[in-house]
Amino acid sequence: MKKKQILKLTAILLTVLQLAALLSGCIFVPGFGEAEAPLPTIAEGIVETGESSIDPLFWEVTSEQYSGKVYLLGSMHACTADTYPLPAHIMEAYSGSEAVAVECDILEFENDMAQQVSAMQYIMYSDGTKIADHLSEESYNSAVARLKELGIYSTQFDRYKPMMWSSLIEGEIVEKAGLSYDYGVDSYLLAKAKIDGKTVLQIESVEYQYSMMGGFSDGLQELLLQDYLPENAVEEQTAVIKELFNGWKTGDPAAMSNKIDEETLAGMTEEERQYVDEYFTQMLDVRNLRMADAAESYVKRGMTVFLVVGAAHMVDENGIVNTLRERGYTVTEQGGRY
Repeated sequence: MKKKQILKLTAILLTVLQLAALLSGCIFVPGFGEAEAPLPTIAEGIVETGESSIDPLFWEVTSEQYSGKVYLLGSMHACTADTYPLPAHIMEAYSGSEAVAVECDILEFENDMAQQVSAMQYIMYSDGTKIADHLSEESYNSAVARLKELGIYSTQFDRYKPMMWSSLIEGEIVEKAGLSYDYGVDSYLLAKAKIDGKTVLQIESVEYQYSMMGGFSDGLQELLLQDYLPENAVEEQTAVIKELFNGWKTGDPAAMSNKIDEETLAGMTEEERQYVDEYFTQMLDVRNLRMADAAESYVKRGMTVFLVVGAAHMVDENGIVNTLRERGYTVTEQGGRY
């Protein structure tokens, strides 16, 4: 299977693996406990005013029947400081919105130990087994070698499911690509909304995302982990992430697409196709509908909401944009590219 195809699903277009990387970092900090969430700050290095150098895809959703309005921005969950400032028309839409809708409130999660401990149950084995019992010997040994090569292996991680290992490796790849979750677009807008006193709406929850991620079949989790294990995988995946980021910055719909080409499909076994179908269904299809439903509810309630979720949820036939159009809403791209 072509590595690019799988990575386009699991990389910085989506939130869940970012959450796993975040959780792996905080759960082992001695003395870390639940605390009242402080007012967030904008990440150091972000410039909020001036001319923007990027032009990501951005839509406005309206209806002839209802008075509400929703703005749709596909986020990259890891970016660079020079991603900012965001384009003026995007920030004007943000300023004119009463609420910001996100996949989940990562900032709240960071300050709530109870949420973190609850989330752990979904990505750890509780039946006495370890990751080696759920992977082939070859995959396990290769994964351990990869984590050691990256300087992040710990025997504690043997209690975690393969999706967590994929997240740990991906976190290192994101860093090698020169990107940072600190500069993620949704993280920035979430922090800004809290500072500005806007209402924050969670479409999903951290617990939902972890239960989904940890609930993937063993075969699917191993297949995704295997993408990071070949000899040149780190270099190849780093290049893919850079390509994705550049495509997002220029508003290229093809870069955000999750379609798997015929050549890749032809090279899959029937079992692999079943795993990929499982992944598409749970990671995209089900969640896209949930997000489209949320957007529709805001319009029907007469709200003006700025909705920012992973860019992978926006385009393609079953993406949020097309789903809302099929339901009769007017979805206008601010640039006319999609």
